[in-house]
Amino acid sequence: PVSNLLRLFRISMVSPASTSSALDDKCRHQLFFRTIPSDALQASALVALSVRNGWRYIAIVYTDDAFGKNGANGFEAEALEQDICISVKIGIAPSGSFKSDSEREERYRESFDKLLSRE
Repeated sequence: PVSNLLRLFRISMVSPASTSSALDDKCRHQLFFRTIPSDALQASALVALSVRNGWRYIAIVYTDDAFGKNGANGFEAEALEQDICISVKIGIAPSGSFKSDSEREERYRESFDKLLSRE
């Protein structure tokens, strides 16, 4: 991340959008600050919402990149601690990773079918 480079020059960084829990490590990101909660806090809030609403059987659908994986993994870990069953966990490739619209549509359809079939 950019924060590693800026740390070398003792320049602090404030981000309004970086939510990755990987940036919570203050040993590695001493001068990184944010104005939005980390994925870890968001995962806790989503699990609390699930418990409050009695949702005990959940599918996780996330963007298949570093940030999406961290958020999905954080939610899954917290959900399992609350005895919430994860029926399926599906990573969807970021929209910019497809060569064509037809490839994107096909991959999204495959993910949707997997979600419905619970493979």
